[in-house]
Amino acid sequence: MRKNRKTVTVLLTALAVVFACGCTKPDEPNNGGGGGNGGNNSGGGHYNGNYEYVDLGLPSGTLWATFNVGAATPEDLGDIFAWGETQPKDEYSTYNYKHGNGSSQRFLLTKYCSEAGHGYHGFTDNLTTLLPEDDAATVNWGEGWCMPTKLQCEELIDNTTPTFSYDRKGVLLTANNGKSIFLPANVYVSNHELLGYYWSSSLSWTSTEAEILHFGYSTTVDVHNNDVYEGGGMSTMYVPRYEGYLVRPVANRDGTLNGHDYVDLGLPSGTLWATCNVGSNTSEGYGDYFAWAETEAKSTYEWTNYKYCNEITTIVGNNIYYDYKLTKYCDKDIMGYNGFVDNITTLETGDDVATVRWGSGWCMPTVEQWEELQRYTTHQWTTQNGVYGRLFTSSNNKSIFLPAAGYKDSQLQEAGDCGHYWATILDYDPRAGKRIKFNSDGIQNIHHVSSCDWRYQGKTIRPVRSTH
Repeated sequence: MRKNRKTVTVLLTALAVVFACGCTKPDEPNNGGGGGNGGNNSGGGHYNGNYEYVDLGLPSGTLWATFNVGAATPEDLGDIFAWGETQPKDEYSTYNYKHGNGSSQRFLLTKYCSEAGHGYHGFTDNLTTLLPEDDAATVNWGEGWCMPTKLQCEELIDNTTPTFSYDRKGVLLTANNGKSIFLPANVYVSNHELLGYYWSSSLSWTSTEAEILHFGYSTTVDVHNNDVYEGGGMSTMYVPRYEGYLVRPVANRDGTLNGHDYVDLGLPSGTLWATCNVGSNTSEGYGDYFAWAETEAKSTYEWTNYKYCNEITTIVGNNIYYDYKLTKYCDKDIMGYNGFVDNITTLETGDDVATVRWGSGWCMPTVEQWEELQRYTTHQWTTQNGVYGRLFTSSNNKSIFLPAAGYKDSQLQEAGDCGHYWATILDYDPRAGKRIKFNSDGIQNIHHVSSCDWRYQGKTIRPVRSTH
């Protein structure tokens, strides 16, 4: 039943045999504040005081802690937890597992169960990932920390090089950017065998077992041939939920700023995307509509009420002609009022509705950020709570939903059929602003010559924050 994902050099027969359910807890940790990042190199940070993380440059942007829950240095084991429990125990069995019915002759689940046959009295809740209240990292270290998912464990394996050490009793994982973390082994046989077992937050395909990050290394001496055999590997595999294993937290870069939620899609730039539009409290809500560089919503959107232009009338015979000339954000004098130019083509902070309405740290996306979102996610036309739009899902399995809110001029147009979202830069014609547009057929390339609209039109805004 054990399922290996990746092994290095030699498969160890001991890896499938030894499971440290009753591991001895190490000495109580000292009061040190962290312990570097395990590799004696810089490149990390702190959440919640002395809890350090290291940026290994992983594709998802996941930040790994430098030591285990209950430890104070990278070499300390820390505490042992059953999956879904947040406090260590003296014994780990089906009889005292928090989310099971230990009095039954058969071990049955009372939480995190998608199979009626494994649920107590047929119980199911279809939860397959730990909730924050059952996450040992979140409960013990605070908001911003969580146990890694199976995908994050696999990413760590695939993007680091392991160096096993009997002296340090564990494995050093070094990433391409030179940063590293150290994982101590919770099974250690001097100069013979190292084994480490770390929980993920993900259940396996069966509700009774959960995924772990696993590593092992062994050395065997053949006295007859005077040969030494050694080898090691790392994998993800699944084990019974009630058993006790270690927890190495990751920093959860999802969060809230000024009362507005954002999600980390693991994009190369590190950009964090808001979960809803300006003017809405839900991801599928249309929110308010804004003309480019305006920060107040209106009932109608026309050149006649656009903030940064003046009307010019020309009378030719019996005919009156109207034109509208710009008073800000203009790099062509023929478009400016009385030849006005300021050569400003990117929104200033005071005209960025995301910053004005949501506060410092939020801003409207740039063209490059829209392009990155499109390039590094899969996107599908779908509905969310009955609202049409596009779901953008990244490689770290996180997503944002952009409703097809249409746009406004004298009235609401294309709602439910198209999405129109402003970017922060003007088009080559300063009377038009760049925007992303999508419908059920796909997404228009934001660099396309036609990916712009008149500035006076009212469009929706999905904010971003560029730093954590």
